[in-house]
Amino acid sequence: FLRVKSVSKFHTAQELALVCAIRANDAELLEKVKKQAKFEGDLPALTNLTNLVQQQQYAEALAELDKLDMNLLKLELPLKQLWLDIQLQNYNFSLAVKHLVKLDKQVGKQNDMSVKQEWQEFLQDSFVRAMSSFVKAHSVSQLVNQWQSFTKAVQQLEPVLSAYISVLSDAKQLQPIEQLLLANWRQHKQTWLVDNLRICYQQTKRVHMDKLFVQVQKAATHNSGTSSDNKTLLTAYAYLASGQKDNQLAKQALEQVIYSNNNRQDFILYADVLAELGEVRHSVEVYQQINAN
Repeated sequence: FLRVKSVSKFHTAQELALVCAIRANDAELLEKVKKQAKFEGDLPALTNLTNLVQQQQYAEALAELDKLDMNLLKLELPLKQLWLDIQLQNYNFSLAVKHLVKLDKQVGKQNDMSVKQEWQEFLQDSFVRAMSSFVKAHSVSQLVNQWQSFTKAVQQLEPVLSAYISVLSDAKQLQPIEQLLLANWRQHKQTWLVDNLRICYQQTKRVHMDKLFVQVQKAATHNSGTSSDNKTLLTAYAYLASGQKDNQLAKQALEQVIYSNNNRQDFILYADVLAELGEVRHSVEVYQQINAN
């Protein structure tokens, strides 16, 4: 970027060089680039915002953001993400969710699947960080109040819902998680259910959900076969059976799907289930296989 000489692109290239240096999180490199780009004094506004966010100085970033006159919906995607992250990390949930559905629809119109995937990952990560920080600063019950103030459309966005479940899981709040999974898993499909059960198991080591276990058991029985949907249901069933302390049932379900899934968290569950059943040598072999990969 520092080699760009075109007058029309020069300023943009300089800013991009600075952003790259900021992302490297290297103060010495940043000073070197500022010198080469012949920047003196304050950084350009948007570059400065990136720097403040990188340093997790979210209050300062919000103060700088408020000085700018920006049309949010017309910004490039990275700047939309920057704006949204600053609002969320300052707990401005109402303002963030006010625009979130429109922003999500804009990204949904993109033809590039990698852009959509990046957006989904960004949303979940940003909401997890904001909600986790909010719980530490306030409480789980106040986070629940914030969640209940979200519109239905925002609550149904998969990365936002999964972020909320992840934070509740970290706080060992399995009962409200079960209610969320019961209410949403048929709409968001089995893969979403399994992904969230994996998160819960990773953070709690036991997914005890009686009502959900009964529903998934019925669905798995009804969809018996070798389809991908049934394999996903069996994986969910294994996590829930382990939560019921029915380790033999969890083992049987896992052995039908685990090698085709090839998911690290599923192998950890399998090793734990084997250990609970007293199959210590087999459990150790599975853990060695996990570590080898």
